[in-house]
Amino acid sequence: SRSNQAEYWYRLAHVNSKLEGSENLILEYYKEVLSIGKNSSSYYAPMSALQIGLIYEKNNDFHQARHYFNKCLSMSGFDYKRGIHQRAKAALSRISD
Repeated sequence: SRSNQAEYWYRLAHVNSKLEGSENLILEYYKEVLSIGKNSSSYYAPMSALQIGLIYEKNNDFHQARHYFNKCLSMSGFDYKRGIHQRAKAALSRISD
């Protein structure tokens, strides 16, 4: 199912980031989650958007970071929405001019 695929790519990205794997690969995995799970009720897609934003923020690519934080905020109807949205909002205020 699409939900299982989204979970698979999410967990792959998550494990790779814990192991400090290739950032390009991690971004690729999280972006895969976004394409599969954007209309899902699971938190994998919004959380992936948040994580992508955080990676771009860390690399000072604030334009891309802002795009993904806003993408995260545009999604709703998933578990842990409040916490995930709070993190995206906090990130946006950190990088705002």
